[in-house]
Amino acid sequence: YQRQKIIANYLNFGKVLKADSAKKNEKFLSCRLSVGMAKDHTKFNIFCDLAESSEAFIVGDVHGCWKELLDLLKELGYSVGGDGMIWAAEGSSAFRKKLIFVGDLVDRGPDSAAVLRLFMKNWRRGPEFFPALAAKNNDSSAEVCSSAEAGGCGGSLLPERRDEGGKVWRAVPVYCALGNHDYRLWRLLQGCSVKLTHGLDATIAGLRKACEEKTLTWQGNTYDFPFSLEDIAAFLQDLPLCLRCGNSFVVSHAGLSEPLQTEEGYETFHFCIFGDANGKLDERGYPIRNHWENDYEGKAAVFYGHTPVRRPLTVNNTFNIDTGCVFGGCLTAISYPEMKLISVNSRQMYCEKDNW
Repeated sequence: YQRQKIIANYLNFGKVLKADSAKKNEKFLSCRLSVGMAKDHTKFNIFCDLAESSEAFIVGDVHGCWKELLDLLKELGYSVGGDGMIWAAEGSSAFRKKLIFVGDLVDRGPDSAAVLRLFMKNWRRGPEFFPALAAKNNDSSAEVCSSAEAGGCGGSLLPERRDEGGKVWRAVPVYCALGNHDYRLWRLLQGCSVKLTHGLDATIAGLRKACEEKTLTWQGNTYDFPFSLEDIAAFLQDLPLCLRCGNSFVVSHAGLSEPLQTEEGYETFHFCIFGDANGKLDERGYPIRNHWENDYEGKAAVFYGHTPVRRPLTVNNTFNIDTGCVFGGCLTAISYPEMKLISVNSRQMYCEKDNW
């Protein structure tokens, strides 16, 4: 009996050692990832502040769904030309409003390169952010307006065009928060070790092809792609983690609790990209997140995505507008301050996801 007890204790001790080793290894890996992200967060702008009187269209996760993005922009009153520029008729609601996205532009969907081309050509920093694009835009096809307050651009000079009826259309700058998929692509372009999962393999393959050929083919038509992989990395790094409009609203990819809306640091960086994750995984391997929105009491409305929902979810002045377009749901925008929802159906299910 004593011999059996000693053997049993020895075997149990071995199991304890093994379990303890696994916990230490998991803690080490988590620590290593945290150190990497802690270094990364200093390379990004945490906040981008907008004019307090801003009106806006705020759009959910795109995930490479190019066709649906075009459908939604048309529904919102915008026109997208073959040159990749987004135009709004002067005096229209589309002209008055800022066009803001919650992030996750890429992966899982079929046309991440086309989506990035659109955003990079209409980035709020203007064409001067990409030298090759600035040179291309110095042609006679677009008149530059002498004074512009289009899309809340803050007085920047924007291209102007007139249609056959004489109506004035002006280019619209886009704003976007950094999403976790955008962040993974940026890390890959920085040479970091990143698993090519969740559509990242197709995204990087498409971008490399477009950058090498300087063209992009879509539905039988060929379009210019005047960007390099370095340009794409610079664009992604220029995405803020959170866009703030005074006490009116904030936009970030995965939401943001009230105390962090004025804090620049790693915790805010991590929350904006991944949400209020508690470090644990569910039975399917997905991160378990705390429901921060249930306790939200902030004055500013919070618009976010990241976690797909069948219908826009409103809890305590927070609004999840990721309606799973890439999973066969919808691409949704919300009009602020009217709080009107505008959605277009997905053309098809590009990626399967259970229980969402």
